[in-house]
Amino acid sequence: MEDDESMDDFFEEEEVFLENAVHCPICDDMTGHEILNEKPKGTGADYLLKCIDCSKVHTVHIRPPPVVEIPFILTEGPRSSTSRLEIDADEMIELEDVFQDDEKLWRINQIELHSGKKAKRAEASLIARASALRSSPPVRHGSGKTHHDSRRGIRSRCADCSRRHKVHRWPSH
Repeated sequence: MEDDESMDDFFEEEEVFLENAVHCPICDDMTGHEILNEKPKGTGADYLLKCIDCSKVHTVHIRPPPVVEIPFILTEGPRSSTSRLEIDADEMIELEDVFQDDEKLWRINQIELHSGKKAKRAEASLIARASALRSSPPVRHGSGKTHHDSRRGIRSRCADCSRRHKVHRWPSH
């Protein structure tokens, strides 16, 4: 009987996917919008949008965050070298984050702020320098899939192709 009561308390929240979701100033909520017009502005764009819920027409300015360059001291065994990584200024960097540079994986083990203080976690714009140790490759699970979270956004300029690659945060197992 106790299980029936706990089942009554349980509710399933329905997932809702909104297309072009932004904050509506009238609804005061994140709502779906129809794009009426788009004007490129510098490296971003201005959008004229119409809220699907309240029909309010308003403009949203989308600009990519500036990029900061952070020197990383990369240590592999007895050897260390410095590499400068380009990272979105608003990106959060944490100890134990893993990234790829020069076809090797590196795990962040120290973050130093412009103030000289050490941090466990900081926004990239506040970081003066960081250090990382050579990391093992990611763990492959029985399914053959590599376990990682690709939502992380640190970007490193690749020496081979000159493209910026997204950094991955790997779980500690």
